[in-house]
Amino acid sequence: MLPNEEFALACREWYAEQGLIVDETNGEFAHCPYPEGMGNTGYYLLHEHHQHQGLLQSRDVGRCCFFIGHAKRWLTKSDYWPNNFFDLWDIYDEFAGETGSKCARENRGIFDPKHEDKIHNTQVETGRRLAKSGSGIHDPDYRNSSEYKEINRDAGIKGGTAGKHRNTGIHDPVYRSSLEYYEMRSQVGKDQVERKVGIFNPEYVKERTERNSRPVLFLYPDGDQVRYSSRAEAIRQTGVSSSTLVRVLSGGYPVKQGKLKGVIIRPCE
Repeated sequence: MLPNEEFALACREWYAEQGLIVDETNGEFAHCPYPEGMGNTGYYLLHEHHQHQGLLQSRDVGRCCFFIGHAKRWLTKSDYWPNNFFDLWDIYDEFAGETGSKCARENRGIFDPKHEDKIHNTQVETGRRLAKSGSGIHDPDYRNSSEYKEINRDAGIKGGTAGKHRNTGIHDPVYRSSLEYYEMRSQVGKDQVERKVGIFNPEYVKERTERNSRPVLFLYPDGDQVRYSSRAEAIRQTGVSSSTLVRVLSGGYPVKQGKLKGVIIRPCE
């Protein structure tokens, strides 16, 4: 039995001991003992184990059986060092240099002009497959977990903040003035109206109506006090924006600028 197959079987045995199911939904098919083109048999392995197996297989059959970028990333960022770690680096150096030079000459692999498109298409297809099977990040239990919500929130905050700072993505001024952007916003609005979600949710509409009908008290810096029967009336009579009114009401601090500078707004009965 070739060393790469011995390793693959050891991985499968370890998965079984851990009660871990590794299949097409969360693993990668590793052709074993011979690479694709030389054989059709193999096993599903986790990504890091697939890199290890591919390096061993390269030595077994005398040709590169791993993706250079994936293998190098695993070798440089691995959380553990297998006993033959430095031997694996020697295998990588031996076959990566030879393969890289050949791919560069033939415009293959990462040197293929369409490489990025292929990677993107693969990622999209993998995402669709996981979504359809309800696996990975599409697992309902995971999506309802506090971990997912925290990761999703932090990613949104970081991505949105960075995009706004750099004027990229939806914050790109060119995009925001494009017809595509306005059509997208229009479609989102129509969708929310039809589905009665967001600001069109009946419960939210009722709550907003009740909130806007509550009286408010304007306290002016000179001591004057003016009571308005509702927030809507206050907006009409004073010209204060709804966002400023809500912000001052919730924050408890006075208006910072404009003709109402210094005015404190409080709810009242």
